[in-house]
Amino acid sequence: MTLFGHIAGGYLVGSVLASHLESNSQRSKWLRLLGACGGLLPDLDGLYYYISRGTFRQGPDFQHHTWITHTFPFYVIPGLLLYIWGKVSKRESLANASLVVTAGACVHLVQDMFGSGDGIRLFYPFSTKMFGVRLMGVHGEEWRRKYMRDPIFLLEVVITIAGLLVGLRRLLSKVR
Repeated sequence: MTLFGHIAGGYLVGSVLASHLESNSQRSKWLRLLGACGGLLPDLDGLYYYISRGTFRQGPDFQHHTWITHTFPFYVIPGLLLYIWGKVSKRESLANASLVVTAGACVHLVQDMFGSGDGIRLFYPFSTKMFGVRLMGVHGEEWRRKYMRDPIFLLEVVITIAGLLVGLRRLLSKVR
């Protein structure tokens, strides 16, 4: 998926979790934002690619779904440790924030199983086999062109529209 779909997916999971974890509207708003940030987190590995290449163009060698930053343990292990630390130290805001950021990152990884170049290493570190649905087999700009013409792109459109509608609903509920 593109960054828009990942932000929307993280925002949606952050919204669901915020509604269950937090009654304070300001902290709930913060958790929704953290969910969106968590949704972006796995693609920050692209910064390394861009800096090392000196360009923001993605070539066919842009295969970051094979990197450790696109595996569940990379987010679940530190997220779980921070959650436990937050609970043990009675810092509910830390526990809640770590849960939401981790969930946003994990939603990103699940989204990358649909329509990406190769999928993700779902069972890493036990297997390096890539898993996914309707994989494109191409990378970089070629992937983007092919993906946006494929019916699987509609999944991202639905997720993005849902994220926008949830955000708009929250915004309008404060205006009334």
